[in-house]
Amino acid sequence: MLKSLLLTVTLVATAAADLSKLKDVRKSYIQTIEVHGENPTVIYVPIIHDGPLNHASSTDLSDCKNILAECHQIANFLYQDHNVQNIVLEGCGKQVADYYKNPKRKGKKISFKHTKMITFKTWGDILNDNVWNLAPTTSGKPKYGKMSVLGSTYSKRIYNALDQSKKNGWFSSKEKFDENQEAFQKAINDAIAGYNEKRAQILKDDPDLKKDYDITVGYRNREFIKNLTALEGPGIIMCGCGHLHDMKAQLEAQKISYAVVVPKTLSWPIEKKTDKQIFQDMLNLGCQLKKVGLRLGDGVPIEVKIPID
Repeated sequence: MLKSLLLTVTLVATAAADLSKLKDVRKSYIQTIEVHGENPTVIYVPIIHDGPLNHASSTDLSDCKNILAECHQIANFLYQDHNVQNIVLEGCGKQVADYYKNPKRKGKKISFKHTKMITFKTWGDILNDNVWNLAPTTSGKPKYGKMSVLGSTYSKRIYNALDQSKKNGWFSSKEKFDENQEAFQKAINDAIAGYNEKRAQILKDDPDLKKDYDITVGYRNREFIKNLTALEGPGIIMCGCGHLHDMKAQLEAQKISYAVVVPKTLSWPIEKKTDKQIFQDMLNLGCQLKKVGLRLGDGVPIEVKIPID
């Protein structure tokens, strides 16, 4: 029995990757598989991920959790059935890739600073299978558009203000919250100081946010593809579904055969957005926290509006 098991594992690990019949695969966790060209080199798995979450709230993240769980199943299937070992995971840059490949890490579990995010917990689960060649999302320092950076910076500031308010006991009950409303509002106002002016300057410099899109989506897609295809054999790119249409356009321009493997829970198909919709997407990256849902210590749900444009 043991010999049989060892033989099976050896065969799985050495089997040649053949993805020519991928479109015929039927799995309970896969909604659909689109194949473009013969024997795909790149397998794109679109996801949704947990961006800014409502602080201390009961936001339903079941879809996000299900999609990411299905991504793990898809990765396992592609490795076990097709010996696909190369992978790019959105958010895992050169520092993570170098650490993951370091022989001194052998036998140690990998974890991320973003431990509260379901996405990075899933990436840890995938990488801790210890079968992957992790290609970095970028060869150097990650690049993001100015609106993305602005939104990320101010989201952290707002979260810090909320965390401190919680430590101060202002969220312990509705009575305490009302009692400290003036101090709480000042903390929020201090956290967002300068935001509106910086956002206005970004829009002045780049009115249609095309530069922001080219960096946040286009540049990063180029890096994903370049770093993955530098490795021998086919590979997987797992990143947000907002990358889809530019990703496909870049792969087709480079005449790279590819497949799109869609998790069962993901809403599909993803519409190709107009310039107006893309502008709104980029704009939203800068104002992710216009309102925050809270559940106070006595169970009372409230909604805090953040005074930003």
